[in-house]
Order: sequence, then C-alpha cells, then structure tokens
Amino acid sequence: ARRFVMDTGPLMRFVLVHLGDGRYQLGVTTHHVLVDGWSMPLLMQDLMALYATRGEVSLLPRVRSYRSFLEWVTARDRESSREAWAQTFAGFEEPTLLAPQTPRHPGLQGDDRVKVELDAERLAAVSSAAARLGVTVNTLVQAAWGVLLGRLTGAEDVVFGATVSGRPADLPGVESMVGLFINTLPVRVAFDPDEPVSVFLERLQGEQAALLGHHHLGLTEIQRATSPSVAFDTLTVFESYPL
Repeated sequence: ARRFVMDTGPLMRFVLVHLGDGRYQLGVTTHHVLVDGWSMPLLMQDLMALYATRGEVSLLPRVRSYRSFLEWVTARDRESSREAWAQTFAGFEEPTLLAPQTPRHPGLQGDDRVKVELDAERLAAVSSAAARLGVTVNTLVQAAWGVLLGRLTGAEDVVFGATVSGRPADLPGVESMVGLFINTLPVRVAFDPDEPVSVFLERLQGEQAALLGHHHLGLTEIQRATSPSVAFDTLTVFESYPL
C-alpha cells in the first residue's frame, strides 16, 4: 500500500517474511517504470539462480544493457514514424470514449475487477479460427473489441489503446534485457458491415503489421502527429511472456 516516491530511489522493495518452522516468503514490489511484464520472469529466473548458488553472480548469463535499447531508439527516424502514424489516422474524426466524463472523487483509489475466463473448448475454437483465417489470436481480440466499441458508440471507425512489447526484433539480445520496453499505442479499427469477416481480419492484421517499425514512438508524440481526435479510454493487453 505504501506508494513509491519517484524522485527517491530505489523504486524496488524486498520484504522477507519469516513464517516459522523454517519457512520464509519473499515479497518483491517494484515500480512499473523499472521493469515490464516480460522482464519479471527474467528477473525472477536470475533471483532463483542466485538463491541456488548462494549469490554467485559470475554464474549468471551476460546480457546486453538496457542502454543499448535507448541507443537504438535514439537512432530511429522519428519523422518517418510520425508520417506513418499520420497516414494511419488520416480522416479519423471522433474520439472513442466509453466512460462517462465525470471527475473521480479525489479520495478514491484502487480498482475494481471482473474476471471472465474462457473454457478450454471456447479457447480452442478461438485458436482454431485464427489459424484457419491466417491471423493471430491478438488480431481476433482487437477486431472483436473494435466491433464492440463500434456497436456501443454507434461508429464504424473507432480507436482504442493496445499495449505492445516494444522489443524490436532487429535488436540483438533484446529478448533477455530487463527494463521498461512496453508502449501503449492507438489502434484504429474501421469496419464495413458488408465486408467479409476474413477480409476484415486480414486487412486489420496488415494495417497493424505495417506499423511494427514505428512502435517506439510515444503516445503523446503520435497524438501530436495525428489529431486530437485520436483519443480513447479503453485498451487491450495481449500478454505472451518468455517463461
């Protein structure tokens, strides 16, 4: 419950709890600015290795520094990325907002959760449909959410956010780096009720694939390059971690 103060490090805490009878539990609390979801299994893997070897750091595999990712980002052609995002949202007119525009009470904190799980049969059906259509399950999720947003807002051209891994495939060793790589990007879903579902899904996947080389641009910069209408209050997160 104790929040981190951003200008006072470290932004990570370890609490070792003795449960009695030789049993202990280690609690790790870290601010998201330090590590993303992909990094956590890597961090825990190293921690377990250190535990098993009584802190023998020399046995850990050598990995590239997060600094190499920052250098990669610095070397990108930001102007071409801004142009790509501007083209993607050319003609987009209205923000896609679901939540009522009322200010939250200043004393409210935390969140509410509703958990819904797909059973094995339905999950298999979704995976099978994606394979049959030649698209990823992530594309199916984005398409479904886009159509639902359209039904709820009465629009056939909507935008929502998507959290991406932000780990460029052309950066050697990026899969083993620890740090904050994720980015939240706008996803535009325009659909025509008369368009066959297979064509719609292929088109959506192609549109998203064309932006893979521009995932490093921050959301604020993307919105400056497009228009104020590229605003949303919902997002999807499709997670796939290394461990």
